Amino acid sequence: MSISYDAFISYSRGSGGNGRDKAFIVRQTLANTGINVYTDVDSWNGNKPFNREIEEVISNVTILLVIWNKEASESEWVADELNHFMSTSMKNGGVIFVIQGDDTQLNVNLSRHKRFDFTGNIQYQVDELIYAIKNVLSEKGSRTAITNLTVDDAMEFLKHGKPNDKFQARKVIFNELESGNLDIDLIPDLLRIVKDEQDHETLDILRQHLPQVIPILSH
Repeated sequence: MSISYDAFISYSRGSGGNGRDKAFIVRQTLANTGINVYTDVDSWNGNKPFNREIEEVISNVTILLVIWNKEASESEWVADELNHFMSTSMKNGGVIFVIQGDDTQLNVNLSRHKRFDFTGNIQYQVDELIYAIKNVLSEKGSRTAITNLTVDDAMEFLKHGKPNDKFQARKVIFNELESGNLDIDLIPDLLRIVKDEQDHETLDILRQHLPQVIPILSH
């Protein structure tokens, strides 16, 4: 199974800045909402971070999130990632969002894009960022996908998967329900899993498509 991503986070690892911390916060927060995000941590092995895998990911994401601070403004890697996105995905409708980590002035390539101020209390800005990302993905269609995922695989992801995996699993189950192809014999096991996991999002999907399970879900 191969995974594609909705967004890529570009940031500087410079020890004097806060880019790494903010990248971690943004990545975890977005993952918890079902947005599949890639950072160089996913492939970095101690060599130069800008490699073929990162080039491929950037070429195919819908959104580039640039965490901008003094270190990022001086980083060749951030510049490479930005330029690669602008020459590939952006030509196909990709969107750049800037996450301002300090008061460093934006460069000319970033100044015209939507900015989120993460220099102070970030909770409101995080909510705004999530809203903006989901709007873009809704308009353009999420590129996140796990290919060759069966319903049985999806049920396993619901039990043991990470937030991104569970998001993919819900999409598979939703599609099966929409098409009327979900094996009715799987419903008892599926109900047990979502109840045990307290998976309210999947429960909502089941309530919408299978009204007959509402009495079972209420117990």
